[in-house]
Amino acid sequence: MQRSIAITGGAGFLGLALAEALRRRGDRVTLLDLAPPDPRLFARPELAGTAFLPCDIMDEALLRRCLSDCGAELVVHAAAITPNDETSRTQALRIAEVNVSGALRLLSAASASGIGDVVLLSSISVYGGLGSGAAELREDGPALPDTLYGETKLAAEMLCARIAPTLGLRLATLRLGPMFGPWESLREARPDLSPHGQLQRLSAGGQPVRLAHEMRGDWIYSRDAAAMIAAVTTRMDQAAGGCFNIAGGAPFALTRWAEAMGLPCPVIDPETPDIAPRADPRRGPMSTAALAALTGIDGGRPMEEAVADEKAWQQGWPETKSEHTQETPR
Repeated sequence: MQRSIAITGGAGFLGLALAEALRRRGDRVTLLDLAPPDPRLFARPELAGTAFLPCDIMDEALLRRCLSDCGAELVVHAAAITPNDETSRTQALRIAEVNVSGALRLLSAASASGIGDVVLLSSISVYGGLGSGAAELREDGPALPDTLYGETKLAAEMLCARIAPTLGLRLATLRLGPMFGPWESLREARPDLSPHGQLQRLSAGGQPVRLAHEMRGDWIYSRDAAAMIAAVTTRMDQAAGGCFNIAGGAPFALTRWAEAMGLPCPVIDPETPDIAPRADPRRGPMSTAALAALTGIDGGRPMEEAVADEKAWQQGWPETKSEHTQETPR
């Protein structure tokens, strides 16, 4: 069933990937964000027919008007600030306000606009850097965030789960694993690229990149994450009130991915890495059992298939290969 779907934070990495998935199946999609997507990304044929409205989730009156104007029947709340260490120190209050208060304002605006279904996007960060030592991260297991981002995402989860039913909303919460792949770009709310994006950019000069460790993690390809989220939007009668991991299901090392992409082999240098370490290899992978039971999708595609797909996506740019490596938004 085709629907009209709005995506807050829609001009960002996940928003564009999700717009592609929703447009492919024929949904009407409106991106709501402070600023429009990078023109080079938004001009790609995969996003043809996607609309954009400038919107600030902290302005509830404007948010309400945008949701009403686009005729949304469902809204995916992807807007958030994903901080790095520096912005966590210097913009802590703003991060908390946007990530927590912004989610609550979205619920209020959705209810006032007659929208019945909301998908709240959360993060693997709610499990904490080590995932409490669990062999597998399950939605019914402990949530022990140890970063400002994880704490704000868990707070938003808890408050939205309590408040949504009082507003007559069906809410599904999705915890997104660490993502890589097409549609990534730097934005104010996302000051750092994924390790994969950083590795491609740094490797453009032909020199090996230094990593603190092989960065083995539960990576999820952006197009697979989008397909999983899109599948949940068609099953809100079953998903409402639930929490589901959006995960790759088969952890792999960033070094292995670099080799498959044909990039210079990274050098392991714990003392002076070029990319901040992420995805602590001691943390267990996210379970995909709940999502598989809901949608029939059990994890993402194998890493090698993701590499082949991303290479094909990159070839869709008008630049030459060398120019793409240097200039394509990531």
